Amino acid sequence: MGQYEQERNFFKKQLISRGFPLGDCGHHHPKSNREHAGWSWPESAQTAPVPTSRPNGRLRDKVAVVTGAARGISRATTVAFAREGADIIGLDICAPVDPRSGVEPSTPEDLEGTGRLVRAAGRRWLGIKLDQRDLPALRAAAVRGEQEFGGIDILFANAGVQSFHPLLEMEDADWHITIDVNLTGTANAVRAFAPHMVKRGGGRIILTSSTQGQHGTKYGASYSASKWGIIGWRSASNRAMRRSGARA
Repeated sequence: MGQYEQERNFFKKQLISRGFPLGDCGHHHPKSNREHAGWSWPESAQTAPVPTSRPNGRLRDKVAVVTGAARGISRATTVAFAREGADIIGLDICAPVDPRSGVEPSTPEDLEGTGRLVRAAGRRWLGIKLDQRDLPALRAAAVRGEQEFGGIDILFANAGVQSFHPLLEMEDADWHITIDVNLTGTANAVRAFAPHMVKRGGGRIILTSSTQGQHGTKYGASYSASKWGIIGWRSASNRAMRRSGARA
């Protein structure tokens, strides 16, 4: 088993230990038309105490950036990172992304709730509200994070949305919102934070794609296209950063 598979399996076990239902892989039923940010934190994890970080955690004194950190998979991963010793920069829009989705958006209180879990684990927390479609805002967050925490080692670019529309009835917004958030937003996060990793001597970038990007999904053309784009973006990024020490 290679290093990538070991790291992936390790963090999967951490998410499961916090009660997050990984069986759905963060995807939503076509009838629900929900955004990724709409996943609620499992009740079992809300009430369970958060252990302090392990003295010899695998991420001890690393700095991790997590997008979409207010809720869902991103929050679960944030807690797992903190338990392994990482300080966290948590990013979330904390506002509606698609006004027509009917999803209750994440809030600043949700983001601060994630921060409380990180602090309960004994790690430092910096929560920033921003839209990942805004590259200058991401770059400003990267500079701030480096100034406050001394550098950046990990990026988990997980924030994204999903909605379902018949292809022949798709409106411009149905395409642009999904592509701009999922693909452009993910690319923006890498463009903003990777240079700081390179400056630090390297780091790890984790991107969330989907099998829907490989086989396509009925009524999910924009989502499938965005996730296939992330697969290509990861491959191209690794080629571009091959000698830098940063790896996606």
